[in-house]
Amino acid sequence: MEYFGSVVNKTVVVLVLFVCTGCVGSSLNFPPKSDLADTFRYRAIQHEKDDELQQAMVNWQVVDTLIPENKEADGQIRRLDRLAREKSLHHFKDAMTLHKKGEVGPAQRQLLIALRYDPENSFALAALRKDNKIHEHPVAEGDSLKNLALRYYQNKDYVFLIAYFNDIQDSALPLVPGTVLHFPSLPVEASRKPSVDPVQLLDRAQKSFQAKTYEQTISLAKEVLTYDYTISEAAQLLNRSYLEFALHQLQAKDYDGAQASLENVEDNFPGLHALEDEIRATRQRDAETHYRLGVKFYVNENLQNAINEWQETLRIYPEHDGALLNINKANSILEKLKAVH
Repeated sequence: MEYFGSVVNKTVVVLVLFVCTGCVGSSLNFPPKSDLADTFRYRAIQHEKDDELQQAMVNWQVVDTLIPENKEADGQIRRLDRLAREKSLHHFKDAMTLHKKGEVGPAQRQLLIALRYDPENSFALAALRKDNKIHEHPVAEGDSLKNLALRYYQNKDYVFLIAYFNDIQDSALPLVPGTVLHFPSLPVEASRKPSVDPVQLLDRAQKSFQAKTYEQTISLAKEVLTYDYTISEAAQLLNRSYLEFALHQLQAKDYDGAQASLENVEDNFPGLHALEDEIRATRQRDAETHYRLGVKFYVNENLQNAINEWQETLRIYPEHDGALLNINKANSILEKLKAVH
């Protein structure tokens, strides 16, 4: 079965190609293909540093689409694909070793890691299907794969698992109310007899929220839902805690952290989209401040400081149109100056 994420990846490439080629007679002005390619190349490198190999490949695919005559992207895609498959196989073998020892929980966690590296690892998917008990969930109005992954597993990354067990090819399509989905029961604390009363845990989580210790609240709320995912107060508290924690991260200018926190909030939860917009606008303003400071240094012939400011611009907002182009120009001038001296 083709992993549904590949559909999304192809869509990204097609959309970028459409934007870059434009339409006949269009009055829109887009950055040159080479500048866009540099931006996606930078993103790909950052994703690989973070061990996010699938995301790195998506960005290299965009580079390859923008500049097909450049063979760098094709080589990087092939290399990352091999690396991802090797890592996936390594974790699959670890899972089989643990399974033989009767350590089912750790084995299944290794299978999930294997699938993070290679979502189309059919052996890992088959092993998960074989070893898990399945329970049913009738789709209700407002349900989405992300929401259900958060509700059942407290992890949005398990969307692929729900998609696989229900033969869903495109995760972007809305779920139809009344449809019955099948969920694998992973070996989490919910399968054990609770050592702590979930009601007491919820009370601790609520007090933690009032004390504004949001990371602790998140941990406690997740533990409550692990024991019983039907406790709606815990789900609400978890969403609110992620929102508040994201706001705290935004105020500290940890834009990536804030965005990552919001990815754990259920779709359409009150306040989610407003905070997403605020994060986007704030990081754009912050990036533009550094960009303009870089221009000021550049005009005053302080090239290294200009480069530093533009690098900070890209760190804050990788989609910035001019920063990478200006860095390349400044580096070119510095190299020529070194050659003269």
